[in-house]
Amino acid sequence: MAKSLNSEGKIAAIPSVRNEYTGQIWTIEDVRREVEKVRRLLTQEGYKPGLVRSIAFNPRLTKSCGRTHRFRATFEMDFSVNYFKKSGADSIWDTIAHEVIHTVPGCFNHGDGFKAAARCLEKHGYHVGRLCRDEEYAKYITQKKAFGTTYHVVCEDCGWDGTRRKKLSKILKGIMQEGQRRYSCPVCGSHKLSVYRVDFPGLETQLKSIKL
Repeated sequence: MAKSLNSEGKIAAIPSVRNEYTGQIWTIEDVRREVEKVRRLLTQEGYKPGLVRSIAFNPRLTKSCGRTHRFRATFEMDFSVNYFKKSGADSIWDTIAHEVIHTVPGCFNHGDGFKAAARCLEKHGYHVGRLCRDEEYAKYITQKKAFGTTYHVVCEDCGWDGTRRKKLSKILKGIMQEGQRRYSCPVCGSHKLSVYRVDFPGLETQLKSIKL
């Protein structure tokens, strides 16, 4: 039995995302409504968009704003959490439309079929391109690349904060191992250590324990 891209757990993990520029809170249902709106518009224009089976926000999606996968006879979509946080409102509408076009037969790539469908949506107020051209998100990506991702260890008992490292090394993975007793805090000796990933100043994520 094929595994679903968007599991119930993945969908439930991030039910909404707040845009930092407009303050708008995007829920999965908001995205779903916009997906269905674009599907209706494409149908009116003579296209046959596919059925979108599920939608999720994906915190690991960093190299694209959105992504569409075929799942049997339907499609699944996931959207970048950081993109929904950092981009302008108009750009988000266009990105959702971009992903819906990919469900149209012959439009799964960015060829002539995709471009023709995108032009049909212009009369409805959309400006769909092959790439995202949102200025605010572009600034964020530029700053993020300049900063670079780092990892560090924090003791949950005394608050000791370790040196920043550029790679998730074997030692850090060992610290992340569930119930580990090999590594301890150099200050208080506690084994309650956590690994954090810093993608951008103020954007820090605690990495979950893993079973090795």
